[in-house]
Amino acid sequence: MDLIEQLQRIAERARQRERERRPNEAETPVAAASGPAPSARILRLPVESPDRRTTPNVCLRSALFGVVGRGRRRWLRDVEIAAQDGYRVLYTGERLDQSDLDAWLAVKHLCARVPLGAEVQFSAPELFRLLGKSDGQANREALKRSLKRMFEASVSLEAPSGAGFAGHMIDWWKWDAESCRFSVVLSPRMAPLFEDEDYTLLANAQRQRLGKDLARWLHGYWSSHQRIYPIYDATLMRLCGAEFGRSRAFRELLREALAELEATGFLAPGWTVDRHGLVAATKVTKTKTLDQPR
Repeated sequence: MDLIEQLQRIAERARQRERERRPNEAETPVAAASGPAPSARILRLPVESPDRRTTPNVCLRSALFGVVGRGRRRWLRDVEIAAQDGYRVLYTGERLDQSDLDAWLAVKHLCARVPLGAEVQFSAPELFRLLGKSDGQANREALKRSLKRMFEASVSLEAPSGAGFAGHMIDWWKWDAESCRFSVVLSPRMAPLFEDEDYTLLANAQRQRLGKDLARWLHGYWSSHQRIYPIYDATLMRLCGAEFGRSRAFRELLREALAELEATGFLAPGWTVDRHGLVAATKVTKTKTLDQPR
């Protein structure tokens, strides 16, 4: 064997040892580039029955969707909204009320058809059927204003578990007058609000029978709890965002709302508001399972 052949064999053995020390190193980038890319996680809203609205408890245990008097819808900037202990709500925008919550719940129900972040289209009559309203020009204009408020407002929501969301309750929307159809997108960043079971299956038909905003807020607040614990009217006034100089004026509206909740079968007879403003009430047994928080 001549010198040149010996050198070639030595070089080949050296290359072989190098390949054994770093197996498949050269091939790995090529294989990764040619293989399929990992699929992105698809985020969806919980599937709802026709008469249930999956509602994050942070929306029911705070003044995010509060009780707003006529002509008193204020514009807030970086304000911490009142909320039950453990929840935190920061808000910038025009105040939202119970009608806005109704609209958001109906839109969210329709958006469950598609992954979060995808556009969903629906007709005006379809949406108003969910709201229990007629499809008229006045209701359409009110709905557009509601969607505009939720699109323009910035919110930061945090639950006791640490799950949170920062963005807009409506990520994007448009109205096509020619086809009479709405298009809406909800942000994928909203998914954590539905992942820790800190939400309530709200009885929608019962809610729609309530006329007063305070009655609807109380229905949502107490639906999100297993039972109703004694609570002062001043605390309820703060949590729902009602703006009264004195709790005595609020107490009159509270009694009217409690009577309405009893008439619709949510509260059992015998509720009381004593002279100190302490509220004692009990939910009707049959509604406990319907409105039971997850």
